[in-house]
Amino acid sequence: MGRTGTFYAFEAYQIEPDIITIAKALANGIPVGAMLGKVELAEAFGPGSHGTTFGGNNLAMRVADTVVSEINQPEFLAEVAVKGQYLLDELIKLSEKSEKVLDIRGKGLMVGIELNSPETLQQTIQELKVQNLLAIKAGKNVLRLLPPLTISQEELTKGLEIINSVLLK
Repeated sequence: MGRTGTFYAFEAYQIEPDIITIAKALANGIPVGAMLGKVELAEAFGPGSHGTTFGGNNLAMRVADTVVSEINQPEFLAEVAVKGQYLLDELIKLSEKSEKVLDIRGKGLMVGIELNSPETLQQTIQELKVQNLLAIKAGKNVLRLLPPLTISQEELTKGLEIINSVLLK
């Protein structure tokens, strides 16, 4: 939710899904999940057809309500989109200078850097960790970047400096 600069990622592509599921982002780490669907599908999911052990937990519902209220602010989503575009633009500049980078792809604050080999990926992850920047792999040779939606411009710039220092070696 919000990571791509729109509340739901599908909104950027003019897609209208019948059903979506959401979980992790819904309550910032508090265990909660939801399935949302079109009204005409509701009768297919009547009482007893689905359930959870901890469904409706008061704490989880309160946290989810607060998170949704914050993320759903137009200025918040616009800021995520701006920071995401800055991140992509800077990584594209890096890709033009680094032989290690094959491709940059992503939307908002969800970005993948395709590297030239799995070995380069592992080495990059280790070197970033030494500089206190945590990143993980996605697939065999893609470095996954998922900065927090609340990252400051200063923190984003510092992270990009670290990534540049590692990938331009």
